[in-house]
Amino acid sequence: MRRPVTPAPRLGPQRRFAGLAVAAALALGGSCPLQAAEDDLTSLPLEALLGLTVFSASKFEQKISDAPSAVTVITAADIRTFGYRTIADALRSIRGLYVFNDRNYDYLGARGFQRPGDYNSRILLLVDGQRVNDGIYDQAQIGRDFLLDPELIERIEYVPGPGSAIYGGNAFFGVINVITRNGVGLGAVVASETASHRTARGQVMVGKRLDNGADLLLAASKYGSRGPNLLFPEFAEPEVSDGIAHGLDFERSERYFAKLRHEGLTLSLGYANRLKGIPTASYGQVFDDPRSRTGDEQTWVAASLDRNLSDTLALSANLSVAIATTAPMSWTTRR
Repeated sequence: MRRPVTPAPRLGPQRRFAGLAVAAALALGGSCPLQAAEDDLTSLPLEALLGLTVFSASKFEQKISDAPSAVTVITAADIRTFGYRTIADALRSIRGLYVFNDRNYDYLGARGFQRPGDYNSRILLLVDGQRVNDGIYDQAQIGRDFLLDPELIERIEYVPGPGSAIYGGNAFFGVINVITRNGVGLGAVVASETASHRTARGQVMVGKRLDNGADLLLAASKYGSRGPNLLFPEFAEPEVSDGIAHGLDFERSERYFAKLRHEGLTLSLGYANRLKGIPTASYGQVFDDPRSRTGDEQTWVAASLDRNLSDTLALSANLSVAIATTAPMSWTTRR
C-alpha cells in the first residue's frame, strides 16, 4: 500500500470520460442544484446557533450547547461557499488543525503535533458514526482516497482531544464524524468540470423518497488529472537526468455510494479507489521512474438501527465491515 507498483497507464481515457460527462450534462439540461440554499448561519440568533444538533461528542444526538466538548461543525453550506473539494480542504479551516501533502497522501496534524511517517492513525475518522480508518495502517484517508464526494456531506463534526473513552483506538487527537445527506429533495444531478493539466471530473447523483417512505441516495463519480511536470533541482545531473519528473503527479479516483434509510434502519455501501503517481522518488526509487505510484482501494458496508422503545428508553445498534486492498507491489531502489 505504500510502495510503487507497475507502470501507470496513459491518461487519455480521462478526456473521453470528461467529454461523455459534459454530453450527459447537456442532454439532461445541465447540473441541477444540489439542494436548496440553507439559511445563512451569520443571520441566526445566538439561541439558534446553540441549538444546533451534534452527534459525535457523546455518540447520541444532542444540542451543541449541551455537548461535553467543544464541537466544531462544518455544514454543507460551508462546503459549497468555500469550494472545498476534499475533507482535507474543510479540515484546514478548523482552528488547531493543519494539513500538508507530500504529493502522495494528505496528512493531518493537531495542536502542533504530526508524527512523521504516521498516516493519521491518531485521528478517528467516522462516517455516520461508523469507523472508516483502514485495517492495515489505521489510516484516516482525507484526500481523494476518502469514500465520499463533498456533495454527499451534510456536515462534518470535529471533536478535539482524546475520545478513546467512548470510541476506543485512534481517537487520540480527535474524532472526525462525516454525516451524509439524505436523498429526499435531491432529484437527479449530473455535473462535470474540467481544469488545467488534463483534469476532469464527472458526477451523477440520484436521491428520492420511495412510495413506502424509504429514503434512497445513489451517487457515482470519477476524477482524473495528469498533473504538472515538476522540477527537482537536487536530482538534476548532467547526462543522467534533467531533474524533471515527467507525468508523475497524476491522480485518478472513482467513488460509488448508496444509502437506504427507512423507519430507523440505515443501510450504506461505499466503494472508492485511487491511483496516485509519486514524483518525489520516495523510498529510494530511481528518479523519474514511470512505475512510481501508490494505489488504494476500499469497500465499506454499514448498517445501523435506531428505535425509541419508550419515552425513556432507546435502542441503537451498529454494524460495519471495511475492506482495504491494493495491487501487487514492486519497486526499484535508486542506483
